[in-house]
Amino acid sequence: MDPEASYGDESLTASISLRRRSTSFSDDYSVQRTNDDATQCKYAAVQLGYWKDEFLPRFAYTGAPEARRDPEISIGYWARVSAVHHLVERFIDKTEGQCQIISLGCGFDTLFWRLKKAGKTMKKFVDVDFSSVTAKKIRQIRKPGTPDLVSLFNEPPKETQHTDLHCGDYHLVGADIRQWAEFKAKLDSVGIDTTLPTMFIAECVLVYISVDQSAQLLKSLSDTFNTAVFLNYEQVRIKDTFGSVMEKNLEQRGIQLPGLPACSDIETQRERFLANGWKNVAVIDMNTVYKKLLPQDEVARIEKIEHLDEMELLRQLLDHYCIGYALNDKSEKFTSRKNSFRMSLSQWKLDYFVPSRNCRTSDSAFNPPGFHTGATSAQQHVDSDQASEQQEHLAKKRAWDVAMAPAKSLPMNMFMMYMAGRSDQNTGSMIIHKLVFILGNLGAIALAIYKVHTMGLLPNTPSDWLEFIPQPQRVQYSIFSSTYV
Repeated sequence: MDPEASYGDESLTASISLRRRSTSFSDDYSVQRTNDDATQCKYAAVQLGYWKDEFLPRFAYTGAPEARRDPEISIGYWARVSAVHHLVERFIDKTEGQCQIISLGCGFDTLFWRLKKAGKTMKKFVDVDFSSVTAKKIRQIRKPGTPDLVSLFNEPPKETQHTDLHCGDYHLVGADIRQWAEFKAKLDSVGIDTTLPTMFIAECVLVYISVDQSAQLLKSLSDTFNTAVFLNYEQVRIKDTFGSVMEKNLEQRGIQLPGLPACSDIETQRERFLANGWKNVAVIDMNTVYKKLLPQDEVARIEKIEHLDEMELLRQLLDHYCIGYALNDKSEKFTSRKNSFRMSLSQWKLDYFVPSRNCRTSDSAFNPPGFHTGATSAQQHVDSDQASEQQEHLAKKRAWDVAMAPAKSLPMNMFMMYMAGRSDQNTGSMIIHKLVFILGNLGAIALAIYKVHTMGLLPNTPSDWLEFIPQPQRVQYSIFSSTYV
C-alpha cells in the first residue's frame, strides 16, 4: 500500500488506493520528471553566476558537464527565483516571523535553506509533493555533504514512512494536492495552525491539474485559513502561436496541461482566485516584473553574463508567464490600519494601505505585496507600438540576411574563378550551343519558380521567416471574369 494511504481512515485509504491504480499514474510520472528538468536548468544558471544557491548542487545531477541552455531560459529562471524569493521575504518580515509557508509541488526547491541562510525564520515551512519526489529529496537531505542541509534544522530530523520528514520548523510531506482530504490530513499531521498567517507557493503547479481540481483546492484553502496568501507563478496568454508551440513541445514529451484554460490571459488568472473566495488579487506578467519591478542594476548584470541574440525572444518568453498574488484576511488583522506598512525594496512597492483596484468590490481591501497601480497601468496599456516595431525590426533584419547572402558569397566565387585560370579550352563554335543550353535551363527554372510561387511554396512573405507574424490570406482569381475568389 502506498504510504500516503495509511492514515487509518478507511474511506480515505480506499479512495487513495483506487486513485493510485488509475490510469493517471503515467501522467503523474511525466509531471514529476519536470522537476528534474527544472533543477538542472536552475543548476546551469547558478553555475554561470545568475544567482547564488550553494544548496542546489546537493539536489542537482553534477556527474556530467551541463548542456548549454539558451540565455533566455536562464534569465527567465533568474526572474522567477528572484521575484518569488523577494515576495516570500517581505511576507516573513511583515509577520515578524509569526507565519507559515507551504510550498506546493516543491520538487527539489531550496527556498527553505536560502531563507534560513538569509536569517529569516518562520513558525513552519512545509514542502509538499508526490511521495516519490519527497522520498528522493529526503535521501539527498540526509546524504553527507557540503553544505550540511540538516544543520539548518532547529530539531533533529525524524523520518516517517520514507516519504515524510519532520525537523521542527521544516516538514517535507508526500501528498497529492488534488485530493483535499489527503492533503488536509498531512497538514494536520505537521501541526499547521489555520489561525496563523500562511503563504502558499505554487510555481507551475496548478497548470498540471484540472481547472475544477485547482478551484476546489483554492476554495478549500480560502475557507480553512483565516489569513492566507497564495503566490502563484504560472503560464499566461497560451492561446497565441508561442503558447501553442510550448503546449505541443510538452505534449511530445508526454506532459499534459489540463489547467491551461485558466491560463488564457491575465483576467482568467485573476478570476480563478476571485471566484473561489480570495478577496484581493493582483496578477502581473513577468515582462512587467522584469522591466519595472526587479532591481534594474541586477537586470543589467545578468544580461551581460551571456550574449543575447534577440531581446524579442526573451520578451516573448516573459510575456507568457505571470505572478499572481492573492490575499484573504478574515480577521482583518493582517491588513488593518494599525498593522499596515509601507516599504520599498528597489521598485517593488509593498503597500498594504492603498485601496486595491483589482478587487471585485470597492471595500477597504489593500494591495498585496509586489503590486502598485503603476504596474497595473503598465500592464493594461501594453506597448503595442513597441511590439510592432520589434516585429518590423526582425522582419527587416531577416530580409537583409537573405538579400546579402549572394553578396557574401562573391569573394569565394571570385577566388574560385581566379584559380580556374584564363585559358580557353573550347573552340568558338561551341559558344552558341552553350548559350542555347543555358537559356533552355533558365526557361525551365523560371517555369518551376512560377509554379511553386502559385502553389504558395516560396518563402517570400515575412510570415515564412518569423513564426509570430500571421500568414497572409491567399487569393485566387479567374482570368476570364477578372474577379477575385
